[in-house]
Amino acid sequence: GSFILPFATAIITAQALAATTTVSLEAPRTVSEDVSVERDEGLIPSELIKVGVRAPDFTVTSLEDETVQLSSFRGKVVVLSFWFRPCGACSYELDQLQRFNDWISDEDAPVVSLVMDEYSHWKSAGAEEEDVPDRRESTRRYLADRELSLDVLVDPVSRPVGAAYGVRAYPTRVVIDPDGRVSAVSVGKRDDRLVDILKSESLAAWHAWQARQLHGR
Repeated sequence: GSFILPFATAIITAQALAATTTVSLEAPRTVSEDVSVERDEGLIPSELIKVGVRAPDFTVTSLEDETVQLSSFRGKVVVLSFWFRPCGACSYELDQLQRFNDWISDEDAPVVSLVMDEYSHWKSAGAEEEDVPDRRESTRRYLADRELSLDVLVDPVSRPVGAAYGVRAYPTRVVIDPDGRVSAVSVGKRDDRLVDILKSESLAAWHAWQARQLHGR
């Protein structure tokens, strides 16, 4: 079933969030990159992000050590899937995300599919950040063994991205429209219709954006 994140893990308080719309987090020693996460004022990280709000921007590295910024995909729909390797539902979902990726390529769809890895730098409650193992290489092998070619990003030890989106369970999927606003959110295991659901949600976000462009909104 779905994996529920322990409550003690990396929560950013609403008070701290209200004080600023941009939070810069110093990278722990096991993470090579600086991490910057932008959030809307009033968004409470302990609650799942809501449809209609601006998706928090982030800059992290991929599993292949490339720098990726969410806002660089403006003009396209982004499907962001939060993933945790020990989660059975997440493992089941990877094959469907691969099929979804294949559809994007085959149809040249205006969609980007990103998987946010919440496991490779996961810190258990009470652990010191410098003692957290770097599991990126084992994650690379895991994906290679399953012959998956997904765009996987790595959330650092402090979970700035997962916290900004209010992710408390896995898998969590967020569809972001070309203007950078959340158009659909879903949590937990979906059945074999997931690919069709993601197609429908991403195309709906695309067509709604096109209609707004046409009418100058």
